Amino acid sequence: GTEQAHSDILPAGDILLHLGDFSAEGSTEEEHKGWKILDEWLAKQPHPVKVIVRGNHDPFYLQMEKSGALYITEPTTLPLTNNLQLGIIPYGSSRKMTASRSLPTHCTILATHVPPLKTLDRTYTGKSAGSGFLNKVVASMKQPPTLWLCGHIHEGRGVSKRAFQKNGPTTTVINAA
Repeated sequence: GTEQAHSDILPAGDILLHLGDFSAEGSTEEEHKGWKILDEWLAKQPHPVKVIVRGNHDPFYLQMEKSGALYITEPTTLPLTNNLQLGIIPYGSSRKMTASRSLPTHCTILATHVPPLKTLDRTYTGKSAGSGFLNKVVASMKQPPTLWLCGHIHEGRGVSKRAFQKNGPTTTVINAA
C-alpha cells in the first residue's frame, strides 16, 4: 500500500525534488490521506530543502506542515548557491504562465512537471506529449540549463542530451517519472 511505499529513507543530499503527480486518485478523503502520508515521509528525509513541483493530478494549494516542503504552483527561480539557480515550472497553461511573468530567464537546473516536446515524452501510443511551450522558454534563455529534470510521462523515463538553441550547448534531460 501507500504507507509501505513511503517507508524508506533516501540517501542524504542538499535538496529533494518531487516532480509532481503525488495525489492519489479517488475520493477527497483518500487524497487527503495520501497528502498526509507524503508529508510524513518527507519529514523523515534528511534533506534540508524539499521542493514539490505541482503536477497535473495535484491540487492548486497544499501546505506540507510536518516536512516544511515548498509546494511550487507558479513558475519561480530559487538560488541554491552563488553559481547555481534552480528554475521551477509546475504544471499549468502556457497562457497563465506567460501572464505570471515569473518564468525563469536563466537557471543552471530546470525542474518541470512536463518534459520538453520530442524529448523523453513518448506515450504508450507513440504520441509525443511534451511541451513545445517549455522548449520555447528554454530556447529563449541567454544560457540554457545544464540539467533539465522532469516527469509526467512515465513511459518516457530516461536520460537524453539535446540542444534547445541552434548551435547552442546541450542540456541533459532526465525524465524521472
